[in-house]
Amino acid sequence: MRPARFIVAFLILLAACLAGVVVINLLVDPYSIFGVPRVAGFNAIKTNASTRASMVKAYQIERLGPRSVLFGTSRVDIGFDPNHAAWPASAQPVYNFGYPGVSLKKILPQFRHAAQAGPLKLALVGLEFQDFLNSKISQPGDISEFERRLKTGDSSISANTRSIQKILDRTAATLTLKATIDSVETVVRQQQAYPDDVAENGLSNENIIGRFARSDGHNDLFAQTDLNIIKSMDRDAVALSNTPQSRFPDIAHVRAIIEFCRQQNVDLYLFIPPYHADYLEIVDAAGLWDRFEGFKLALAMLVAEYQGSDSHSRIVLWDFAAYDIYSTEVVPPRGDRHTALQWFWEPAHFKKALGDMILSRMLGSGQQGFGAKLSPASLPARLAADRESRSAYRIAHPDEVKRVAELVRSYRQKRDEQLLKSTAKGHPD
Repeated sequence: MRPARFIVAFLILLAACLAGVVVINLLVDPYSIFGVPRVAGFNAIKTNASTRASMVKAYQIERLGPRSVLFGTSRVDIGFDPNHAAWPASAQPVYNFGYPGVSLKKILPQFRHAAQAGPLKLALVGLEFQDFLNSKISQPGDISEFERRLKTGDSSISANTRSIQKILDRTAATLTLKATIDSVETVVRQQQAYPDDVAENGLSNENIIGRFARSDGHNDLFAQTDLNIIKSMDRDAVALSNTPQSRFPDIAHVRAIIEFCRQQNVDLYLFIPPYHADYLEIVDAAGLWDRFEGFKLALAMLVAEYQGSDSHSRIVLWDFAAYDIYSTEVVPPRGDRHTALQWFWEPAHFKKALGDMILSRMLGSGQQGFGAKLSPASLPARLAADRESRSAYRIAHPDEVKRVAELVRSYRQKRDEQLLKSTAKGHPD
């Protein structure tokens, strides 16, 4: 064969292979960015979408055009069902825009994107205590890949910037080896017992964290997460030791969210999510309980500024972070890998079953006495009740309290020993 014919044949074959790859990836749509219909047994479950959550959700929400949107971290991402029966017809469709590790600063661009996508009328935003302890400072002009996907109307992100990002995303989802492998895995894993998935309404299922619970048991999962929380809260406590208890720089981001909702006539339900008693015990052990109460007070005072204003939007603050019948469920003993908790996966992540109850409560049909609306007037009684519940828990569950205290003691002992060793190395005799 002549060289010219060989080259032509090769190019035709290459083009055919690339076209085949594109067709396969478009049909499977492994990251759910094209909105291809989901076919049971073929591509209905997007087993690799959770690895590209920021890309997946930016495009899903545009297709849905929701009236109601949930914002927050992974607790929102896996904990709140947009299809839950508590959502009134007037609030639908609903989209879960929760994103693991999202900062408060990045939630406002998400709001703007959601408002561009549909007639946004109701928003629920989870506010995490630890987010208010260690503010993350971005450099001026520092725009993340996540933000480049969002249509915010912000002059700092040009239309060209977003167009380029869309091209890169579509190329990554159709013409790469990774996308092709993920497409094949998506088809193969349709019959898997507990596959990962991100639904078209944005809800990420609980199977990722569920696999750890099933393989290691809830006790191990709690112990690992407790240790991570102890480490981070001890660091925060040291960093904040000379900072006033009432100082929460990130409250400015909440104010910006409120102002946006008032301008857009969006009803806003802010909420502090539930934490397991282990988490609350660690807050106290780190010397941060007063700051925890100050965090609630700062939010209550902020929301109170806007209540009774001339805006058509409704601003409400809910608190679910307390010692109650849900947060105090007992962790299975060490070595028990079969007993499952009903309400929590680990200290910081509640199950969707509890998320359903939170939604019912905030949307008006839930259990009275679970959670509470916060205001400057109601807060003192709420905080006093929390302290009483904490004391009652410690009397009723001494073994649980001891288990967490031992984890704290063990961590601090090892930390101090390591610090002593490093100091000794730096000061030889």
